[in-house]
Amino acid sequence: MQKITHGKNLTKTPALGALWDEETNKDKDHEPGTFAELLRYGSVHFEQTRERIEYLEVQRPAETFKKGLLEP
Repeated sequence: MQKITHGKNLTKTPALGALWDEETNKDKDHEPGTFAELLRYGSVHFEQTRERIEYLEVQRPAETFKKGLLEP
């Protein structure tokens, strides 16, 4: 299942979930030819086939920089 964020007031532009909630976009979340149709198709027809995900071990750098919040 794909989660769609509403991201209320977190960005300058509205998130997909907020757009779908608008009255002008009523029922657009299940119309043919839309991004929603693609999401629904994928959730029904695609299935994870790999047994497990391989993770890479990351080495910490020998030295890191520390700066204060207002330092240039």
